[in-house]
Amino acid sequence: MGENYGNQHQTAFLGYDTYILEASDPDNLENISYYSNVPAGSYNQSVYNIQTGYNGKLAFNIATEYNNRF
Repeated sequence: MGENYGNQHQTAFLGYDTYILEASDPDNLENISYYSNVPAGSYNQSVYNIQTGYNGKLAFNIATEYNNRF
């Protein structure tokens, strides 16, 4: 959707599809009026991430050739 209509249309669609935005007149296909389903107020969000142990990546590759065939 973003490629064809742009970022604003994609963001509006995601807001509508996740019920954050609601159409003022859902029966009107040409509707351009929406309202927010999120109540007014301030919101706080916290994220905690704890990792322990080995958090790395190990890769091993091998290659060989035998008589120019493999």
